[in-house]
Amino acid sequence: MSNTFRRVTFFVTLFISCLSMSAQIATENFSDNRMGWTQREKGKEIVIKRGKLCLDSKGKAAISTCFAPMDLNKPFSISVEVEAKKLAPNHTVGMMVDVEDEYNFILFQFAGNQVSFCRIINERLEGYRETDFRVRTGRKMTLTVEYDSNRLTFLVNGKKAMEYQKHLKAGESLVGTTGVGLYARGISAEFDNFEINQ
Repeated sequence: MSNTFRRVTFFVTLFISCLSMSAQIATENFSDNRMGWTQREKGKEIVIKRGKLCLDSKGKAAISTCFAPMDLNKPFSISVEVEAKKLAPNHTVGMMVDVEDEYNFILFQFAGNQVSFCRIINERLEGYRETDFRVRTGRKMTLTVEYDSNRLTFLVNGKKAMEYQKHLKAGESLVGTTGVGLYARGISAEFDNFEINQ
């Protein structure tokens, strides 16, 4: 085999690898709402402005959702930067996965000193857990959800905050839809630099 052929083969392989890697990463900076995040302009609860997704909740939760381009048969991670002030037990921000609609989803949420998880099925609470969790938040923080077959892990600023794991039967899946969401309750929060890695 000639050196030229080896070089060409190497660069073609490298190019194909780079293409497949870049096709597996989705990013959203909210400036053009490529992913189709839901908005409510009239009530001003959910609006995209200055390239950020802004949720304004005064008691009732404000939620924005979209369907993400990911393969549920492979592990993935979702991360987003959020800026929120006055986090407290009733003032939280979070991320949702397995979102079918506003009545069916999995939610991880973070308050000033605790993390909680809930699974809602047909508008009923089917699972709930909370744990004490302290992390320096500063003005901005990064929320991440990692998925691997039967396990979801929630991280705040790269630190593992909570894990949800379920024993699955053959053919069963922990996450059954590509719907994802961002969540705020009792506060105003700005989300930026949403990213999916797979």
